[in-house]
Amino acid sequence: MTLSLAPGVMPVPGYSLSRLLGRGGFGEVWEAVAPGGIRVAMKFVRVNPQEAGPEERALEIVSNIRHPHLLDIQFAARVEDYLVIAMPLCEKSLWDRLRECREQGLPGLPRDELMGYMDEMASAVDYLNEPRHEAGDGRKVGVQHRDIKPHNIFLVGGSTRLADFGVAKILEGRAGEHTGNMSPHYVAPEVLDGRMCQQTDQYSLAMTYCHLRTGRLPFRGDSISQVIYAHLHQLADLSGLPEPEQRVVTRSLAKEPDDRWPNCRAFVRALQAAVLHEESSPAHGAVGPLPMTVAPSRLETASETRLALSSHQPSSLDSRTQSLYQAQGTTQRADIGSPAPAHPWRNRLIGGGIAAILAGGIAFALLPLLRPGKAPLSPVASQPAEAVSRPAEGTLAPLASSDTLSTSSPSPPSLARSALKPEPPAAPEDSPPPTDAAGSSQPPAEVADSPVDRRPPPASPPPVSAPPDRDREPLQLAALATPRTPESAADLAVKAQGLLKKYCYRCHGVRFEVPGFNVLDHDILVANRGEEEQPYVVSGKPDESAMWERVGVEKDMPPSGPKLSDADRALIGRWIEAGATFPTANPVDRPRKGEQEILVAIRDHLRPLRETDRAFRRFFTIHNLYNNKSISDDDLRLARAAVAKLINSLSWKPDIAVPKAIDREQTVFAIDLRDVGWDEHDRWNELLSHYPYGLKHDKGEDQATRDAAKEVYALAQTSMPYVRADWFVANASRPPLYHALLEIPENLQVLEKKLGVDACADFLRNKLVRAGFATSGVSSQNRLVDRHPASYGAYWKSYDFKKNEGTGNLFRFPLGPVFEGNPYARQAFEHAGGEIVFNLPNGLQGYVLVDHKDQRIDVGPIEVVGDALKTAGTSAIVPGLSCMACHQLGIVPFKDTIREGLAVAGAAAEKVEMLYPEKAAMDRFITKDQNRYLAALEEATGAFLIQGEDQEKSIRDFPEAVGAVARAYLKDLGPEDVAAEFGVSDPKELVAIIRANKKLRQLGLAPLLSGAAIKRTDWDSLEGRAISTFQDVAHELGFGTPYRAY
Repeated sequence: MTLSLAPGVMPVPGYSLSRLLGRGGFGEVWEAVAPGGIRVAMKFVRVNPQEAGPEERALEIVSNIRHPHLLDIQFAARVEDYLVIAMPLCEKSLWDRLRECREQGLPGLPRDELMGYMDEMASAVDYLNEPRHEAGDGRKVGVQHRDIKPHNIFLVGGSTRLADFGVAKILEGRAGEHTGNMSPHYVAPEVLDGRMCQQTDQYSLAMTYCHLRTGRLPFRGDSISQVIYAHLHQLADLSGLPEPEQRVVTRSLAKEPDDRWPNCRAFVRALQAAVLHEESSPAHGAVGPLPMTVAPSRLETASETRLALSSHQPSSLDSRTQSLYQAQGTTQRADIGSPAPAHPWRNRLIGGGIAAILAGGIAFALLPLLRPGKAPLSPVASQPAEAVSRPAEGTLAPLASSDTLSTSSPSPPSLARSALKPEPPAAPEDSPPPTDAAGSSQPPAEVADSPVDRRPPPASPPPVSAPPDRDREPLQLAALATPRTPESAADLAVKAQGLLKKYCYRCHGVRFEVPGFNVLDHDILVANRGEEEQPYVVSGKPDESAMWERVGVEKDMPPSGPKLSDADRALIGRWIEAGATFPTANPVDRPRKGEQEILVAIRDHLRPLRETDRAFRRFFTIHNLYNNKSISDDDLRLARAAVAKLINSLSWKPDIAVPKAIDREQTVFAIDLRDVGWDEHDRWNELLSHYPYGLKHDKGEDQATRDAAKEVYALAQTSMPYVRADWFVANASRPPLYHALLEIPENLQVLEKKLGVDACADFLRNKLVRAGFATSGVSSQNRLVDRHPASYGAYWKSYDFKKNEGTGNLFRFPLGPVFEGNPYARQAFEHAGGEIVFNLPNGLQGYVLVDHKDQRIDVGPIEVVGDALKTAGTSAIVPGLSCMACHQLGIVPFKDTIREGLAVAGAAAEKVEMLYPEKAAMDRFITKDQNRYLAALEEATGAFLIQGEDQEKSIRDFPEAVGAVARAYLKDLGPEDVAAEFGVSDPKELVAIIRANKKLRQLGLAPLLSGAAIKRTDWDSLEGRAISTFQDVAHELGFGTPYRAY
């Protein structure tokens, strides 16, 4: 029986197909709506049910692989004669990024940007290659991707994810070729020889680097066979790379794998060293063209090389192979004969390899080979009772499927990127590479050097008798408007930005309803979104702009709330036609705040206080942000709010304590340690022991500053009464400080006792409510959440899983966890860990991550949970910071799917009915807890946010403050940022000092001389050091004496 695929069909319980994204020789890819409204890509691969066992076993292995820079398979199951694979959706690929750079006149990606991507990819590929992955029979296996290329590397929130390692075994098994279905332009020669080893993927990664760095591939030819021949016989043309990089890449492209670097990380480290060598060289840069040389063991003379390049087109290819050439748009040359190669067996291999390659798809292999006989995945029946738990709740971070080149949007298709590109019948020379059979973009030999832009053609004018073209409505609306004097582009930019902020920014900038789409980010608005999706804005062309389609034609944006008037829509149309520019962001002109002014403000605040009160007064400053002219006033408001939110999120006191601004510019804020309970156990000194910016000013050259500092230290009874707010927000919100300041115990039962929670008793007495779903915003596996009543409101506990099979299948095992006295032990799930969200006495929330034994952990296992926003600097989730960014409005809404697809019966089913409430009942609990949290949040931060033109806004309408400030803090530091750190008004002055001071350059400031940036982690790290680089530099510049508490 063949599964029918059509919109509205539910091939797996809870998953409804919405639209076809593409089809190829392997099957089809559909966009689907998963439980909870999550949009995913579902790939349907046709298989012979009697021969699908090895493919299913391979999928079981790769489905369990998790890495921050590898895209995962959410689930895989067999439904009738298809293997069904659910995958995340994604943003653009590095191929798209390369096209953007070429459109800007660059040969390839900027070097520093590319090196960051290469570092991430090296980590991912080595993790994939190493024999660390469970084969299910006690063995550990490594995985070779074998199709690394720019098209399979996607950008998600600024970092890379490698795709297509999940479905490769299926395609390899179906093709029946040992050479697999790899991309010929990037394939390692040993794969063409039918071999594979630990360094195979390194070769493809090096090819990818060359293509992205220079815009062209090292091996080119007039046909696919010539490209393959070049991989086997030729040395790469690396003339587009600087000489130090050529030496590094040459080793990675060695014909024999043993001659390459030990692994990808070694390769990238060598590249980084080569780049440093280029920067230190007085005349670094690309060298002149190198000769196209020949591997000595392959051909002996240059004439033979030319003969091979001009004539190596196997004439013995059968009709099937020739038709595949034609499908790729490759023109065969009839005037070329077949050479007499030195290795006839290689030619036969090349001919067979071409057929496999052009059949479409990609390939990977498990090392060693899987042992036959392992039981395949169980077929998924259409009845809900036998359904397997699948993705659900929350907002899915923008990820990618192996063949989908994107859509990360929950919005209608006109605002979403296509997830699969159709296969064109032929590719003219000026077009981008055609797609392969799997839907992945495949560059043909003729156009492999550089991507070419192919935008939608201008709309044709309608016939005279036709009704007015709706795409021209900006002009029609403008004609209806009141006559006006001509508007300048600058005026239009200001007005248009105001409309976008008023009507669009809340959904597309605060809540990110379309992940990654910020309507006030001009680069995002005009970015290329792939061949099948219009950019949001095409400068000068409203009719080619997706934004105008929704705002001016469909008129369905915004979907709710106040609507744009016809005049507003007309203005948006005129703005796009005028070039769609944004107002120039002028540096904010604020008077500089020096250290003396900070000390004087603190002194004047302390003087009137009683001596007994002064010892408990401590301060947070944002003067370094205030001095940075690139930071807007709105950003400063967010920083003030972040301090207020975090201080109260680290308090067990029943009342909110709002920090008090003590200077006119609101750059210094005072708190009383007793108001937040920090007077106990010397919490302030705990904070100072991690503080990398401590400087004392009582011994400087300036008399006024010395005197103010001495008095402040005496009044406050400490040598360090204030810390920087941005550092505090980014670091006190994560372990170890988060655990220490909030007094989170190592064992969860201790915390539960403090909160009046007995989880096991609540389960037995039906005092908890729970819901289960397949995915959340942080996990691709099943998740179950319990809500317990607690002393200060609610106590939520999630149970997370490494895999969805076995006792991780919540439909079959919904009554865990396993504990002594559980009467439903046979139906109890076994989890890997969990997250706890609980109300503090003041109404805000605390957060804990635990392992399966309820022991506190400092970071969530990346194979279980991950943070696509990288709030903490990586994809890892850390308790406190990552949780605050995710739980912006409190508890994140979700939808239970267990009641709909329950696979237990009898008393167990009755227990499920009692524990798992209907959606309406659960929604009431969520709303109640959200309201409690938002009321406390507004009390803590409202004074800093709800003011001025935002006076009528709800606290819901502002970005989450702690995560926003932490992400900004963790960014690299350019000359302007470092100057602001020290209160230097002119960055050129600081650069001149660095140029004249050898020690400053040795301390790591040399990159600032060329306008480059330095890493925040190099700037503020105290690991293994007595003082930080910042303190070292400050002392050298005479800005203070380093101070650190212990």
